[in-house]
Amino acid sequence: MTLEDTGLNTSTFKIATFTILLSRFLFGFDRGAIGASSLGFMKTALLTMQQNAVLVSAPMFASVAGGLLGGFFQMRFGRRNSMLLSTALYILGQTICVCVASPSYAMLLTGRCICNYAFGMAHVTSLVYLLELSPTLYRGQVLVANQLVKPLGNSISGLVNVTIGRLSSTYDWRLIMGSCLAPPIIQIVLLPFIPKSFQWLYNKDRIDESKMSARRLYPDITTDKFMEILDTRKTPSQAGYHALNLSDHGYDVKKNVLFRMAMISVVLMIIPQVAGFTTVMYFLVEIAQNAGITNNISIFLMSEGIFFTNTLGVLISIFLLSKLGRRKLLLLSQIGTAASLLLMIGAVDLVDGGILVAPNPWPDVVSKSCLVRSCSRCIAQSMCGYCSFNSTQHMKSFCTDGMAHHSTNDRCEISQGKWLYGHCDSRYSWLIVLSMILFVVFFSIGLAPIPFVIASEIFPQKWRDRFTGLSISVYYTMTAAVSLGFGVMLPYLGIEVLLGVFFVCTVLGTLFVFLFVPETADVSPEDIHKLFTGFWYGRYSSPLYQQLPSDSDAASINNNGNSLHS
Repeated sequence: MTLEDTGLNTSTFKIATFTILLSRFLFGFDRGAIGASSLGFMKTALLTMQQNAVLVSAPMFASVAGGLLGGFFQMRFGRRNSMLLSTALYILGQTICVCVASPSYAMLLTGRCICNYAFGMAHVTSLVYLLELSPTLYRGQVLVANQLVKPLGNSISGLVNVTIGRLSSTYDWRLIMGSCLAPPIIQIVLLPFIPKSFQWLYNKDRIDESKMSARRLYPDITTDKFMEILDTRKTPSQAGYHALNLSDHGYDVKKNVLFRMAMISVVLMIIPQVAGFTTVMYFLVEIAQNAGITNNISIFLMSEGIFFTNTLGVLISIFLLSKLGRRKLLLLSQIGTAASLLLMIGAVDLVDGGILVAPNPWPDVVSKSCLVRSCSRCIAQSMCGYCSFNSTQHMKSFCTDGMAHHSTNDRCEISQGKWLYGHCDSRYSWLIVLSMILFVVFFSIGLAPIPFVIASEIFPQKWRDRFTGLSISVYYTMTAAVSLGFGVMLPYLGIEVLLGVFFVCTVLGTLFVFLFVPETADVSPEDIHKLFTGFWYGRYSSPLYQQLPSDSDAASINNNGNSLHS
């Protein structure tokens, strides 16, 4: 069935989808811009290294508040108004950073916090808005596209940054951050012209507006079709409810069923983060150096290749989604991600094993943190490098201090060694690059988009805003916590141990999905709650999906649960 067969006005739907997708595109574009702007901050001495690190990572916690409060705001004022506000807030925050003549560190931090608050708010709004405007048959593909545009924004931002760098002979941070204003300006111009959520209007007892909004998407809509595309099969009078009262509209979800849905939504936000994707992207330069790639242009090309692979993986998932469904594709993604992490651990181990690291012969002039016996742990220390000797020489390679004591480097050269800083020189380094590409591919086809698809579609209209906001807040909390934790623990534990932790977490996440996450593809919103009536609703999701229990059956299964009334 095509979009035209659903009775949609495809032009209006595509314009509305494009406008909403700009929010996630902007998030990816902004991530690339703030990373490149860091070079400008450092070159102009506007910020210290520590201040820059805080400016990049700390504002992410503002996204947590944006996700939580954004859910309540859109519940009260509507999806379109919520998106308009988030877009205006981003423009305000970025303007504070760019347009002030000599911005202080506090001013830059304030502007970035406002921008990240807007990201959290826009993320939860975009998920719910797209869900409610999309036909059931195309719901998954549209929600996956919401994730696709994020790495696309990363890639385009990288090209813009390089162009600005070439034109200005430096990374002009004002131009780079100023380029981020283009997407939200386009979005704020288009937003007033797209339809409001007819489901939200329906629940606010604004029936005429709801029908008018639905008619913009479905020009020939009938009363029966109108009721069909809403989150109910019955009219209010048939259901025995007071006309369109928000506290009554929707199905009577039991406490235990709602708890299961909330648990799945929250855990699905945690699983991708503890698989390590965000941290691998954040520490891409360090991993590239570990693989022996030290040239700035080569690192940029590798970064662009990884971002392109991420985009391609999410694009592939759009086509696989209709063939495999959410659950199978997610499980495939997790298994592939776990295998890629194992390969990455093996590659790092081969690199370390191929470099014989001996005790440092000059311990009296070397920092204690550099007295390690592994190449990967050596280069994880910002002040350390190693002195490498080829197989024809009697001395083994060893880790040494390359920042504070320049005489150490001279000693390495005098001893006919090769001083290497920030990377491991090994014939197995290419395996690290290969394993990272496989990791990105497998992660992108399932773990990147599907948790957001399931988390946004499983809740009935009555609870969707609150729990989607909670899920997005958990996502941003885990993003900041795992990234910061990885950076702190890397020098102490080494990359192999941390990749091992990600592997174990991914295996546990796979087990959770197998047991508890049902297949939700092509199930209408008013039926999805029936998938959670049994305890092992993930493992036995296929028969539940093929033959959903009736309302009376679902009630009998949960006769011990209490109804929720707001």
